[in-house]
Amino acid sequence: MRRTLVCLALACLASPAAAQRTDTRLEVGATGTLRIDSQRGTIRIRGGAGRELHVLATHDARTRVDVRRAESGARIEVEQRSGAGVDFEIVVPRGWAVNVDGLQTSVTIEDTEGDVDVENVGGSIVVRGVRTARLETVHGSVQVSDVRGSVHAESVNQAIRISNVVGDVTAESVNGAVLLTGINAGAVDASSVNGRIEFTGSIADRGSYTFDTHQGDVIVNVPAATNADVSVATHNGSIEADFPVQVRGDVTRRGELRFQIGRGGAVLRAESFNGAIRIRRADGRTR
Repeated sequence: MRRTLVCLALACLASPAAAQRTDTRLEVGATGTLRIDSQRGTIRIRGGAGRELHVLATHDARTRVDVRRAESGARIEVEQRSGAGVDFEIVVPRGWAVNVDGLQTSVTIEDTEGDVDVENVGGSIVVRGVRTARLETVHGSVQVSDVRGSVHAESVNQAIRISNVVGDVTAESVNGAVLLTGINAGAVDASSVNGRIEFTGSIADRGSYTFDTHQGDVIVNVPAATNADVSVATHNGSIEADFPVQVRGDVTRRGELRFQIGRGGAVLRAESFNGAIRIRRADGRTR
């Protein structure tokens, strides 16, 4: 009898934390927006064929997950009565927009081919295969790739990595590096306070490109056929260029140099307070 009572007591203690699943399928329209709010856990979203929204959520017994249609698409709301998180596996129709509002949540969005908007506090954000991306996190890293539209990315304490983008890019970190590769944009604005900035991509003849950091190096890798009016400035670092440099005007007290690559045209500005600035040819040649 005593053993039975002990077993029943242990079962009662364990039951509230036992994993449960909420499995929901909705027939939805070809276009729409999925909105999801979750305080903690993981969210993985991918694009799928057809017009079905499939939401699989793993959580404890004290958590309620509500999936319902909304005027503009669908909405997922979570009532988390304990400290446990919710792990989501979600499939949305390709082309749908996705809007995520998280707290301590790791977010991965792949191949949705729509617009993505993520705001987070304590988790990483990984996005690939979307149309446009607007991503903000405080304590997590940001990784973005394969985007055919604009990208806006912010992180306070981690690095930002953006690759294979055809569209304008804005990236800002306080305590992390900003690394941009395979960028084809008419406008790029990348900044960091305590991290390096590196850019590899094309320069449009009438484009605008700004790279600004306080405590890191700035490395800009551009094609040999680039046409740009360049302004570089560093207070306590060196300046190097793989292109012939003919200084235009006087060197200012801020350590600024102005010169032209090719015929000029694009505006390229790079500045660092305590770091080096390197303007390199992407083919690796020095002249």
